[in-house]
Amino acid sequence: MSPYRARVLANYSNGLPAITLSHYGSGVGVLITFNPVEELIEHNPEIIDIYAHLAILALSERLGKPKIPIGELVLITLKKVFSHPFFLGALVFIILEIIAYLGFLPFGVTVLLAIPFLPFSKLLLKEECSKILEKVQTLRGVTLENLARELRKPPRRLKLPLVLLFLKKKIVILDLSPMDVRDSLVTPRGSESEGVAQWAIKRYPLLMREIIKNPRIRVIELAYRVDMPPYDVLRLLRELSRYGVVELKKAVVDYEVRPLDPLLRWSEV
Repeated sequence: MSPYRARVLANYSNGLPAITLSHYGSGVGVLITFNPVEELIEHNPEIIDIYAHLAILALSERLGKPKIPIGELVLITLKKVFSHPFFLGALVFIILEIIAYLGFLPFGVTVLLAIPFLPFSKLLLKEECSKILEKVQTLRGVTLENLARELRKPPRRLKLPLVLLFLKKKIVILDLSPMDVRDSLVTPRGSESEGVAQWAIKRYPLLMREIIKNPRIRVIELAYRVDMPPYDVLRLLRELSRYGVVELKKAVVDYEVRPLDPLLRWSEV
């Protein structure tokens, strides 16, 4: 007995085909006419070598690998690339870098994303950084909003140059939200006290004038003179004391306020 269009690879002892190989298109089909699991377990543990030989033979008998249309192959490749964790992470990082460059992120996040720009800061935004640094050094302390007005640019477009200057230790960026101001104060590094003192004189001229004219004035009396709630005055003075602008000293039932050198120097200008 001879199978039709098939090649016999092994016969039983009675001459009948045990294993045959046939070609189907560009593929190969192998027919085993006995139970390979039963043969492996009960009769011949070495039959696994026969399976390996059949696999190698079948692969070598193929006419060629299945052909995939170019369009489908491109889609499969792109899907693999886009779903790769490294690509997704790089894509998210690039998007965040663009958003940071455009100034849509808070200063804290922009600082982290600006670190890769630091080695190229002499090439990128060199002119903007120079103008900003010159203006900050001249004014000693300026809010982001006023700085943007001076340079005639939107505040968000100044964030990345400011962060680069901060990373290069040229300036300091102070958050004014603890003093109920939704803005940031930019000062030269090492001149934070002078910068905050200047800002306080412009922001609260009557309050600062009373402190300068009346050293050791009590907070309650000061609040009464400037027509502000005592708690708001005390909270503001506590923040100013952190930057060395004023000194708060606990009294019996109140606090005494004393102006310090940065505030006194600006009052003389």
